[in-house]
Amino acid sequence: MISETQERQLIPPLFQISCMIITTILLISMFGYRFSLFKSRDPKVNYNIITPKKFKEFGSFSNQVPIGLYIDEFEQFNIIKNEFVFAGQIWFMLPPGSLSLEILEKFSFARGEILHRSPPFLKMVDDYLFVQYNVRVRINTPLNLIDFPVDNHSICIQVEHMYTHPNEILFDPTLDSFSIQPNLKPFGWVIYDKQIKNGYIERLLDSSAKIQYYPSTLFYFDVIRYGVQHTLTIFLPLILIFFVILFCFSVQEASVSFSLAIGGLTTILAYRFVIVNMSPQVGYAMMTDYIFLFILASGICIFLIHVSDMFYKYKLVLWSKKTILVFMHILINSVSFYLLYW
Repeated sequence: MISETQERQLIPPLFQISCMIITTILLISMFGYRFSLFKSRDPKVNYNIITPKKFKEFGSFSNQVPIGLYIDEFEQFNIIKNEFVFAGQIWFMLPPGSLSLEILEKFSFARGEILHRSPPFLKMVDDYLFVQYNVRVRINTPLNLIDFPVDNHSICIQVEHMYTHPNEILFDPTLDSFSIQPNLKPFGWVIYDKQIKNGYIERLLDSSAKIQYYPSTLFYFDVIRYGVQHTLTIFLPLILIFFVILFCFSVQEASVSFSLAIGGLTTILAYRFVIVNMSPQVGYAMMTDYIFLFILASGICIFLIHVSDMFYKYKLVLWSKKTILVFMHILINSVSFYLLYW
């Protein structure tokens, strides 16, 4: 491992470059494949499915009200700030004698605000009264950003009617009743899939066990990133700094190699402010934080090893340095693989 000599043994630059090329290819492959996968960690919205037993408890005579949603455009689609504004149409088909229009128009969006609601458009479809509203809605949705900036998400638009009871009406959506304008790419995202969940909400009103029930439909659509600018901007400089610090093992002149090591550490710390400004403000660690901490810890270890090799009379032999170098490359690939696919 060590040799009592005054001459530092240097890793050949060609060996360094070979390791860098292999690591670069592996990282590009891992990140590229990860972008092709849909993997959402977003928490699911709580709701209750209507079971035959529960339907019987509600009286078994609820009116089935078909419901649908069409999204024309997203005026705001900000995952980082969890702010979404969309414009579209929501429609209902009321069976005879089910609800009055005055009660129907009290529908709402959970975790949202209706910014505009047009007067209803009415027409008869068979025995149903078709009621459509043009709406503009601001919502937020439960998000988990731990995978930022390679995160995918399931956006939930939850329609509810707190002025009715499941024994009066139950929404009856189908997947075809949820539509999004074709080729709509909301601000750097691609709509990957959609789904609908239907049931009712059970809410405890107070400590006396008073419970409120009301119908609710959840319109989900999955989005994946189609741009890599965030990933490149955040991770590419960190990887390059990591390579530069490792290259100090191949520089003969002590002052230059020392400057590479200390300069790399300083740059990593300074770049932390860039990462913070580009990342969501959340109360938990994200992928960017783990990668940054790994690069920082690796840089400190390499710096200490390098300083010891420069100023201590016992020098590391060449095969020891190569072992350390290869281990660092294996480690960054292993950490990246774990964070991308765990």
